[in-house]
Amino acid sequence: MPSNITAPGTKMKFGDRAVVKWQDGYVGITVTGVDSGDTAGFRQKFGENANDLEPYYVRYTVENLGGTDLSVKNPPLVRAALADGTSTGTFITGSVDQCETVLTPQTFTTVGAQVTECQLDAASTGDQVGGARYAQGEYDEQPLLWTK
Repeated sequence: MPSNITAPGTKMKFGDRAVVKWQDGYVGITVTGVDSGDTAGFRQKFGENANDLEPYYVRYTVENLGGTDLSVKNPPLVRAALADGTSTGTFITGSVDQCETVLTPQTFTTVGAQVTECQLDAASTGDQVGGARYAQGEYDEQPLLWTK
């Protein structure tokens, strides 16, 4: 077990790595940015469900830190965060061509193996997105937060 597990509620900057227990092992999550998405394409793909929403692309890397076989799994879910650090309150399933979430590769079994992820998220039109948050497992009540 890594000795540098990131404490719940930790606030970081884009580019900082958090160390978390995930699945049966430990991974590093590094958020590299949150970008505004293609609104027209988003609304075309999701139809009326996308009205009054603005898309965001949460970009991050996941690194296998313990060498546990973590292959072919949905990645840790990192979502957009409002300026105050809270959830956007939206639930998006699926992806768009510019931002596709991928399963961890079959080679995600060794220390140092990495995968680059993009998670499609959205916020209500007019809401200010200020970063990204990880709120799974022990971080459910006190999410990890990355900002610019």
